[in-house]
Parts: sequence; C-alpha cells; structure tokens
Amino acid sequence: MGLKVIFKKRFANNLFNVLVYLEKEWGKKVADDFLLKVTNAVELLKLHLHIGAPSKKIKNARGLLYY
Repeated sequence: MGLKVIFKKRFANNLFNVLVYLEKEWGKKVADDFLLKVTNAVELLKLHLHIGAPSKKIKNARGLLYY
C-alpha cells in the first residue's frame, strides 16, 4: 500500500512564512535546519503510521503538530 502525504494549504503557507522569517532573522542555515526537521518528521510519520493523531475529518488519516 502506497502512502500519500497531504499538506494542507494553510500548512504550506505557514511553513513558507516561518522559513522566510527564520532566514531573515537568523540566516539561511537556521531556516534550512528547520526545514530538514520538518521533512524528517514527515518521513517518520510515513514509516511509523500510528505516531500521528487520528484525523477527525479524514478516515484512515493521521496528522502531526509540529512547533
């Protein structure tokens, strides 16, 4: 069974804004490191399906809060 990761538009917009802020305030390396952490969290979710919270709206879907 292939896994599909779906990012909400709000997530994508917020991630972009956070990355812009991090790069402006602390530099490209900090922004890149944060993006790597988010990417690793998504990959972890794909490998360990039950670590995310079950979605109340989408059957058989899970989500992660990352802050």
